[in-house]
Amino acid sequence: MHAVHPIGAVPGTDPARAAFGAWPSVSPGEPAAGWLVSLAVFAAYLFGAKLGLALTFLPNPVSVLWPPNAILFAALLLLPARRWWLVVAGAFPAHLLAELNDGFPATLVLCWFVSNMTEALIGASCVRFFGGTRRPFDKPLHVIGFVLAALCAALLSSFLDSAFVKLNGWGEADYWDLWAARSLSNVTTSVVLVPLIVTFASGGPQALRRANRAHMVEAFLLLIGLFVVATLVFNSELAASALPAEIYIPLPFLLWAAYRFGTPGASFTIALIAGMAIVGSSQGVGALGSQLPIENARAVQLFLLFIAPTLLCFASAMEERRRAEALLRQSDKRFHVMLEATRDAVYERDLVTGAMWWSRSALAQFGHSRSTVGHDIRDWCELIHPDDREAALQQQYRALADGGRHWEAEFRLRRADGTHALVGEQGFVVRDAEGKAVQIIGRLTDITDRRDADDLDQKLAHASRLTLMGELAASIAHEINQPMSAILSNVDSAEMLLAQKDYPVEELRQILEDIRGDDLRASEVIRHIRGLAGKRGPDFEIFDPKEVVGAVMRVVSPIARRRAVSVTVALGNVPRVWGDRIHVQQVLLNLIFNGMDAMDDVPNGQRELFVAAARGSDGMVEISVRDRGHGVEPGKLDRIFDSFFTTKAEGMGLGLSIARSLLQSHGGRIWVENNPDGGATFRFTLRVDQRERSWLAAAE
Repeated sequence: MHAVHPIGAVPGTDPARAAFGAWPSVSPGEPAAGWLVSLAVFAAYLFGAKLGLALTFLPNPVSVLWPPNAILFAALLLLPARRWWLVVAGAFPAHLLAELNDGFPATLVLCWFVSNMTEALIGASCVRFFGGTRRPFDKPLHVIGFVLAALCAALLSSFLDSAFVKLNGWGEADYWDLWAARSLSNVTTSVVLVPLIVTFASGGPQALRRANRAHMVEAFLLLIGLFVVATLVFNSELAASALPAEIYIPLPFLLWAAYRFGTPGASFTIALIAGMAIVGSSQGVGALGSQLPIENARAVQLFLLFIAPTLLCFASAMEERRRAEALLRQSDKRFHVMLEATRDAVYERDLVTGAMWWSRSALAQFGHSRSTVGHDIRDWCELIHPDDREAALQQQYRALADGGRHWEAEFRLRRADGTHALVGEQGFVVRDAEGKAVQIIGRLTDITDRRDADDLDQKLAHASRLTLMGELAASIAHEINQPMSAILSNVDSAEMLLAQKDYPVEELRQILEDIRGDDLRASEVIRHIRGLAGKRGPDFEIFDPKEVVGAVMRVVSPIARRRAVSVTVALGNVPRVWGDRIHVQQVLLNLIFNGMDAMDDVPNGQRELFVAAARGSDGMVEISVRDRGHGVEPGKLDRIFDSFFTTKAEGMGLGLSIARSLLQSHGGRIWVENNPDGGATFRFTLRVDQRERSWLAAAE
């Protein structure tokens, strides 16, 4: 609402000596902060009301700008909705104090407060509903949303404001003339003052304190230049024609403020220009003061209405750009720090020009400098071992041709001293909007040590299996001797039958069947022994864990009988698993032998070993070996799987460490726990095959 004066009536115009209070930095949830908010709104509203009365171009009944509405609008944007009542509590007494002292009817004063709050509520609600933010000046789209919200609030609330004036019989102006005048004044006030209040109340002083001396000097020169130019344009007789081109002379300074100082600079200079233009126009001087008062007021409002949103959008766009540049610099800094922290070599290749860029370390770990690496794909290919070059590049070419984005390769890379390192390459293909490959980003990792470690693990696993073979020697001899003795016995029986004149053919055929079966049994034992003793790499397949347990038990059963160990096997209905059959047998053999060793001091008749297989959780099969020995000391439970840690007097401490490595390569794990009744239980898990897992899920 504006102070509306009947034509010829001159209200008191002495403005109260009050100033805008700084917005409280205390949390609004505290009682003291609530009173500070209300007090700040009270002081600002009272000052704004007096200022609005002073900005009236008499005999025009509507002030050029009516600050109280903008103060309410800004306060609602700054506060959460649950604290809006603090604004009402502070503004209402200030409104009564300002308006009643100027001789307005009490009912009209109350109606004007309702219309003022209505405009602020509509504007703040629209900003939050459509923009989802209380800071509507950080992006151009948010600024546009704010301007639309201010326009909507001014247009709608002016219907109510004009109606209150007519219902109270105050003045003789036409309803629609009042509505048009109030709409233009209200929206102009919002776009000029709300950005200034919101920006400085939400961090403006802190930004000034953080400014360096160069920025302060620049701001001072900008304000001096703007003040001089604005004085010449709006407060002198040098530009006295109607709407002259001279009104655009301050524009470079305004753009300077928006470009260099963002929204704070733009909002402050807009308010400064507004004040100087209003003062000059009210005195009938300057570029906007050559017409009648009502026309001068409209000229000032239109000038501000069109220049303020433009500058605010420009300022927010520059701030958004600066934030993006800051984020980009921060990201670039993190990227370079990451490159410095890693020993990997990162490269970028332009597929259009063929040029290559290397990270700062480049291939320094291989003895090459940035100058020797080169910036061409041909120089890079020369470093790849000739035997690996085609295969290494083939993975990259396949990704480019098939529309893929990723590839991996392993190859030997020539060091500066002529030796070769094994490297792993991981690459990413950058494509344009049409799917055409335009860039390649790759990373090279030296995996020589990893390969050597893998080779050492395989050698240790092989040595562990050979150790087990020594312990299984007696059992192996027994397993082979049984079918061989049966074969010899069947051959003797066949010779005796053939010596007869009428030998029974069916009986001979049965003897031959027995010989074939015993031969197959012997062959299976030999194949199993060769699998355990052979030097081999991982060979993953789908297999039934119950078959593995059964095969192991056939081998260890004679040893268990010789060592007076009773072995109980419990095999549940378990699904097939994915893994290396020989490695799993090696782990199970190791655990069974450890369990037997743990019961050497246990009296005969109490040596019991339990082997079980059951379905575990999370798509795993769990196999356990439980003994009745002395268990594991609690302080050693966490170290028992460490390399070279052993509880045996003659142990090397590698068996359980190798078992853990083998199971980790299967995606499983191994752990141990002491039994309440004595002894220990070792458990390990194996991954269920994906097809079996899907079938089980469907069955459940």
